[in-house]
Amino acid sequence: MVHRIRLIKVLKTHPWAFSLWWLLSWPVAAYLYVWFVLVRQTARISVEGPGADYQGPAVYVNWHCHLPWLCVHHGERRRWLMVSPAAYILPIARWCEWCGLRLVQGASGQQGREAAAQLDVCLRRGESVFIAVDGPSGPVFKVKRGCIDIARSAGVPIIPVGYSVRRGKPNRKRWDQQLTPALFDEIVVRVGEPLFMNPSEDIISAAERVEVALNQLHCANQAAAATKL
Repeated sequence: MVHRIRLIKVLKTHPWAFSLWWLLSWPVAAYLYVWFVLVRQTARISVEGPGADYQGPAVYVNWHCHLPWLCVHHGERRRWLMVSPAAYILPIARWCEWCGLRLVQGASGQQGREAAAQLDVCLRRGESVFIAVDGPSGPVFKVKRGCIDIARSAGVPIIPVGYSVRRGKPNRKRWDQQLTPALFDEIVVRVGEPLFMNPSEDIISAAERVEVALNQLHCANQAAAATKL
């Protein structure tokens, strides 16, 4: 187990690994792209909730487990996503671009401040971004402050998003229990009420409001999935 962990760390961080991940990015991205095109063509998809028709720029947020389909959902709307500049993310980043997402590279400790500044520019010119607020590696279901700082700076609301599926199953082996839709699925994307961030509000209080809204959506999605079993 120790040797396996070391090998994974080397594959993620060693400078020569970039070429490996760049080569892998093409077949991996192609596989994901074809899979989600098939899902899009065979599934019944709906979007509902009080924030579904919001027209202005916003910071859309979700739990990390809902990234698979939301990359497709937001990609169709040409929204922006911050992705880690790490080499092992290259396959996912390439797939996200093929989905229609526009990418800014950055993560906590890795060009994060510069990436946040780029997202601020995007929001101010009327475009929207989306963020998995407990990513990239947890803790699960805990909101990090980045989304609040970005929304406050640009003066836009935060809008929580999640989804339920009828046939897809969560991956219990992953830290986030990633939920990937299946072919011929029924996907319901739920968009919560826009949350406006008062500059004078305490950051802890603001994060709790976002967390409560996301958990309410998550509970609604789990309840909807349970009724279809």
